[in-house]
Amino acid sequence: MEETRNSHPYFMYDAVLAQGKAIARVVKEEDAVCSEISNQLISKGIESIHLVGIGTSNHAAQIGEFYIRKLAGYEHVHSWQSFEFCLDPPKIGPKSLVVVISHRGTKHYSLAALEHAKSSGALTVVVTRIASPVKREVCDFVLQTSENEKSSAHTVSFTSSLSALLLLSSKVGILKGVPLASETFKHLQQLPNIIEDTIHSTEPQIKKWVEVVKNASAHFFVGYGPLSTIAHEVALKIKETSYVNVEGFELEQYLHGPICATDSNVHVSFLSPSTKGIGFERTGDLVKAVNVIGATISCVGFLPVENDIVTRVTLEEVFEPFAPIIYVTILQLFTYWLALERKCNPDVFRADNPLHKQSAVHYKL
Repeated sequence: MEETRNSHPYFMYDAVLAQGKAIARVVKEEDAVCSEISNQLISKGIESIHLVGIGTSNHAAQIGEFYIRKLAGYEHVHSWQSFEFCLDPPKIGPKSLVVVISHRGTKHYSLAALEHAKSSGALTVVVTRIASPVKREVCDFVLQTSENEKSSAHTVSFTSSLSALLLLSSKVGILKGVPLASETFKHLQQLPNIIEDTIHSTEPQIKKWVEVVKNASAHFFVGYGPLSTIAHEVALKIKETSYVNVEGFELEQYLHGPICATDSNVHVSFLSPSTKGIGFERTGDLVKAVNVIGATISCVGFLPVENDIVTRVTLEEVFEPFAPIIYVTILQLFTYWLALERKCNPDVFRADNPLHKQSAVHYKL
């Protein structure tokens, strides 16, 4: 029988706190296999890269696409939801790399995507947990992330996957002479301490933030660049753990419909990692618009508006490739403390509800 907990600290909390050590292990122990994969990409003349995952792993695939484009210098890179990859597969072959991301290495359509990639002659990499059932016999390389999570709300395996993809992208980019790749690789050793410091410095702010917004009728998270994916990820996590109405949006997309569903009972949170560029400026426009509507506003990061209209989680401006990992860590903590305020067990994927438990017999993940 699986071990369960019925009060704080739930397993999700342990996993969030374990992220610094897990990322440190990835940076140290997955370096050699990342070098092997990088050399294969160059020697085989890989022309296209496909990253495949479902749920949170699909969000890792989307961030991986950003990393590979930005750091490894590939333009023909695409992220896929596992089912869609199997439904209508892209044309792949010996000049393709397919990276399948799976927390536990057991998801049906992710494994089907891997089988298709392997049979098509593509180079294959699986990003999965330590001691996963996925073995080198069914793929070319395995990148290990973290120990198996006891909570169904995956956190440490997500940030470990991002760290593995960041490491791999950096190693490839170094071989291709991409300057940002060398800079990223040089800073990677600092990332575990940054994560631990972020958890320590922001958790008191996060608890106060939860107190302000816990009774909202809906929560909208809005971000730009790779943080638009993190907005979708926190929305997914809150649905898994608090069972409430929550959505994630890309910054400009929020104006094209979702703002119409915003009112004084809604909480809107902006993810703004920089004080420069059109993302920063446009975020300011949206904050002012939402303030007129009367929604409760929060921000993780930076805004060009006065402080008194916003509940803010403050942190220093971060190195751009690290922003998705740092920001999602903050939002994982928000997710956890919101679940506790709502008297929900964040570990169980609502299996403690008889109807949801019964419904699960009709599908296989």
